[in-house]
Amino acid sequence: MRPSEMLELKRITVIGLGAVGGFLSKCLTACNTVENLLLIDDDKVENKNVSKSIFRKSDIGNLKVDVTKRIIEHISDIKVNTIPEKYNPSMKLPESDLTIDCRDIITPRDSNDIDCKLSISGKRMILDCRKDVDVNERKGYYTEKVSKFDLQNATSKMVSLISNEMFPMFLKNELVYYTSMNDEIESAFKVMKDKINTKDLIYESDHIIEKRVYAFSYMSSLVLEKNKYYSMTVFRSDNPMIKVEIKVGEIQSIKHLCQMMRPLIDMDDYHFFPNLVNNNILELIPEIGAA
Repeated sequence: MRPSEMLELKRITVIGLGAVGGFLSKCLTACNTVENLLLIDDDKVENKNVSKSIFRKSDIGNLKVDVTKRIIEHISDIKVNTIPEKYNPSMKLPESDLTIDCRDIITPRDSNDIDCKLSISGKRMILDCRKDVDVNERKGYYTEKVSKFDLQNATSKMVSLISNEMFPMFLKNELVYYTSMNDEIESAFKVMKDKINTKDLIYESDHIIEKRVYAFSYMSSLVLEKNKYYSMTVFRSDNPMIKVEIKVGEIQSIKHLCQMMRPLIDMDDYHFFPNLVNNNILELIPEIGAA
């Protein structure tokens, strides 16, 4: 099923329980909305599967669908159904909110039941939401060394995307998204290099703002999200002339928001009640008699 507007992930079908499909199925247990998983695969666990999958040596010889079901039901209340058969487009599948193809074979999209494909290419994990894909059929294989940690980490990021409210846009517009395993490590070292001998921006946040604006953590996250789509005005209700104008997408972080708000706060020692109006106006109400 291909949803058009809202995507309520209660029933998900996963086709193929290799390394990607196994980790995906396990990671989906973190989605609060998921109630049912349908797993499709005809393979049994082999020794070669153990090094790069959720399976263990004791699982060798057992059907992948049975082992995966046992793992999921051990860690969650999700109901798991299985089809221990090789998938083919003529299969009559139960209705799902989302069907994800994780088979390690790259083919032209062979069924309208499939909403997206998750696969590995080099050190990238790719989520392909296109319906008509013109590719030469080939058997999937790892062209670069990929660890179990790489797979788990990349799959977790993909589940975060799939469970995001923006994901229906990916399906509707048939987009392709990938996460690079190499880039993650390189970015981490770049951040480390850039931050050596500089102020700790994580633990030395603006405690003055956080202390004096009620529910600042919730409000600041909301403002950052709204600013992606709206320009904003922040002002003090006791003097509307004291204000800050913010362009669309200008706020880069909560610390950046603090820097913008600080001149409004520092004029006196009041605490403030934040009031977000019409997505684009943040009113700071001083904690005085008028409030």
